[in-house]
Amino acid sequence: MSAGTIGDPSQHQEVSHPQAGHPVPHHIHAHSVALAVVASVFVPGLGSMMNGRVGKGVLIFLCAGFGPMIFLYSGHGLPFVVVMLVTRVWAIVAAAKDARKWNSAAGVVVW
Repeated sequence: MSAGTIGDPSQHQEVSHPQAGHPVPHHIHAHSVALAVVASVFVPGLGSMMNGRVGKGVLIFLCAGFGPMIFLYSGHGLPFVVVMLVTRVWAIVAAAKDARKWNSAAGVVVW
């Protein structure tokens, strides 16, 4: 190979290896609270699922989908609206809390 090509060993920098017993530093990306909230606005429970709380997200999704339908088909209009609003707010708040909790547990500092 000619000098300056990608395979040229003279162009490579030495990488120091960590000492035995010391953790290798790595980057952990923060979970976005805003993205989790927006996801939960469109699909209730999706924000919690994105933050690793799949069971909680599925429960929110089922409550948001089937809870209001029970009241709608029973002919009660007001409980339908109340249940729909409560589950939407629950989904949004849970998504934000789950993202903050994940970031805190991972030691990620979000500005």
